Amino acid sequence: MDNNEFETSRWVDDRLASLNAPAAWQPDTAAALARLQQMSRVDQTPQPDDHLNRLLLDNVEPPWFVSLWQNLRELLHPEKLPPLEVTSKPVAVRDIWGLYATSRKSMLYSVALQSFLVALVFTVSFSKTVQDKMKDTVTLIAPVLRPIDMKPQNQSMQGGGGGGDRSPQPAAKGKLPKIAMKQFVPPTEVVRNEHPKLVMEPTIIAPPDAVLPNVNLPNIGDPLAKIGPPSNGSGSGGGIGSGRGGGIGSGDGAGLGPGSGGGFGGGAFRVGGGVSQPGQHCVA
Repeated sequence: MDNNEFETSRWVDDRLASLNAPAAWQPDTAAALARLQQMSRVDQTPQPDDHLNRLLLDNVEPPWFVSLWQNLRELLHPEKLPPLEVTSKPVAVRDIWGLYATSRKSMLYSVALQSFLVALVFTVSFSKTVQDKMKDTVTLIAPVLRPIDMKPQNQSMQGGGGGGDRSPQPAAKGKLPKIAMKQFVPPTEVVRNEHPKLVMEPTIIAPPDAVLPNVNLPNIGDPLAKIGPPSNGSGSGGGIGSGRGGGIGSGDGAGLGPGSGGGFGGGAFRVGGGVSQPGQHCVA
């Protein structure tokens, strides 16, 4: 061993000897464990800005002017790459239509079958039975889907009536009597016979559901007349007004107003729509 190797070995031994603990030293395991735990807690405690540091990326995108300059430089002076060496070579493959060999026998069978089907269709189409069946037609009528309105059509009411007892005074204004399709006693505003043998309620002839002009007055009279002293009017045949026939107004019949035959609205009273012929019965 030469002198240099001896000095190096001695220097190493001296350094290792300095690391040895004193002879009286004893390790304090409890204190060492407590210190280790404290250091671990300090290292694991999150720092206030630790979450911000995690948001930063390692590779930050360069500014726009830097990327613009790089793009211009690559456009003006593109990088020259070595020529591409193609190592693959085309390989000849079989045509997909040549996988199956053409069979003359199969072609003949196919043509024969198709010809038979065409001939069968023409034969059936031109047969007399099929032609006769094709001439038989059935007319289909589309059903009416909307509900049919079975309500009777509202028709304007017609008719009229009049009466009176040849009084010099015109008939006075008053309410209508009862409406009925048969009349036994004509209406009067001035009662001439105060003690009749048979008392019946006076009526005029009109449909029960007819809407007639009327007024709210205590006395019976002509609702179309003017207010005045009680009078049956200058007409004739009983009733009230200037007409005749046991009604009220200037018409002819047991109805109301101009018109005839009963009812109201002018013209002749029409029978229909569930309305029967009106009738008059005089009671002495």
